[in-house]
Amino acid sequence: MAGIYIHIPFCKQACHYCNFHFSTTFEKYRAQMIDAISQEIYIQKDFFGSSKTQLQSIYFGGGTPSLLNNSEFQQIWRALEANFDLSQLKEVTLEANPDDMDSPFFDMLAQSSINRLSIGVQSFDNLDLAYLNRVHNGESAIHAITTSLNQGIEKISTDLIFGIPTSGIPRLEKDIRLLADLGVSHISIYGLTVEKNTALDLLIKKQKSIPVDEEKSALEMEWLMDFMPTLGYQQYEISNFALPGDEAIHNNSYWHDIPYLGIGPSAHSYKTPFRYWNIANNMRYIQSIEQGILPQETEHIHLHSQYNEWIMTKIRLREGINVQLLEELFDGEISKHFHSTVKKHLASGLLQFQNNHYILSTKGKLLTDNITADLFL
Repeated sequence: MAGIYIHIPFCKQACHYCNFHFSTTFEKYRAQMIDAISQEIYIQKDFFGSSKTQLQSIYFGGGTPSLLNNSEFQQIWRALEANFDLSQLKEVTLEANPDDMDSPFFDMLAQSSINRLSIGVQSFDNLDLAYLNRVHNGESAIHAITTSLNQGIEKISTDLIFGIPTSGIPRLEKDIRLLADLGVSHISIYGLTVEKNTALDLLIKKQKSIPVDEEKSALEMEWLMDFMPTLGYQQYEISNFALPGDEAIHNNSYWHDIPYLGIGPSAHSYKTPFRYWNIANNMRYIQSIEQGILPQETEHIHLHSQYNEWIMTKIRLREGINVQLLEELFDGEISKHFHSTVKKHLASGLLQFQNNHYILSTKGKLLTDNITADLFL
């Protein structure tokens, strides 16, 4: 079964570190955007090969999908129901910011099929939140989580960020223990990166913000990998920790070559051997959809690129790279390249070989990008 990602490109304000596609001045075309997203769902109804394809997951991301009101959400949902088979849905996730999670938001949840929330906490420390230019504060994040659990949401995931210059390991431990005590079963933890041309990048260059210390970030990541299992959280992907059985179904599709459809401006889709992406411009997206034209580009993923992407996703997983499957999927020259290149990482202890799988060691996880790049063709 397949999954659908729906990109809602609305935000109240820009977080300093974010380089995703969004707009903070969307009210004048808000209704047009919801209409366009609903129409694209209809246009793409045969994306997976036939009408009424069964879906296993739907993910509302952004942007800030928690800015949707009930009428807007229901309009999109009706489009999904009319064009896809939702009878076997296992997971419907909505990303939410704590400051949006008020009474109308929870009323919307109660009338929806959403059974998983991904809450953008990032930190409970107000100094950290100010550095990141987040709207909410620590108290509102706690309130959002407790209210969600009291409302009967089956699964709660939260995002945290490590490597924030105003923070450190003591704050991380305090935040994670708080999440565990609250009953959060899934925690995504990302290292703060300074993306080009973001507000954070410009502020650091102007010496108006503290730069990110990569050595400090590495120490925090190493600590996280040691600490999280003591509370029962398993690192099933480099940035994702979950209690047993609470891994994210939708995100797992990205790492296991399951086809997915992206709806909305800047959204990406994947169906072997092609990748598609929509234009990252809200008005041009709306205008194109209104004309019945998909505003997207297509890339044919050739064998070498397929191998590179396969390595990039599999190496991040707890189970690592299945050698037998690699040899089945890719020709002799590609397999030969892998076996030749992987030896030095095995010898250095960055990779371990267990049950016919190459798995990153703790030290290797700190150098994932370097190892991956080295294994590429």
